[in-house]
Amino acid sequence: MSVGLFLFHGFMACIAFFRPGVIVIRLLLDTNNEKCDVREVIIMTDKVIRVERGSNKAKSRNELPIRWDRVALERPQYEGHPKNFVLKTHGKRIEVGCFLVESEREKLAEQLRKMLVMPTSG
Repeated sequence: MSVGLFLFHGFMACIAFFRPGVIVIRLLLDTNNEKCDVREVIIMTDKVIRVERGSNKAKSRNELPIRWDRVALERPQYEGHPKNFVLKTHGKRIEVGCFLVESEREKLAEQLRKMLVMPTSG
């Protein structure tokens, strides 16, 4: 019985040191999950292209006028990295699809180019 009591008290002493580590790991996992859950939504209206970023709701919004907009796949800064997919107009640029692989960026760029040349109603 004394061995069981000793193990119980030893366990209770260790748990005091174990708990802060678990809390830190939990905070790190929550932060990582929040960063992995980011979404980008591209909204096209008659006048603007809006890019909204966030997890559950938009935390940032960028807009470009649709009449002067260009879709570009730029050379990456470092060799071996995928091309940068950007929307540009008069010195303002928005990088889109950082989490996409290069083939998906190319498909999205082509779709946006087609949508930009389509006549808009209104």
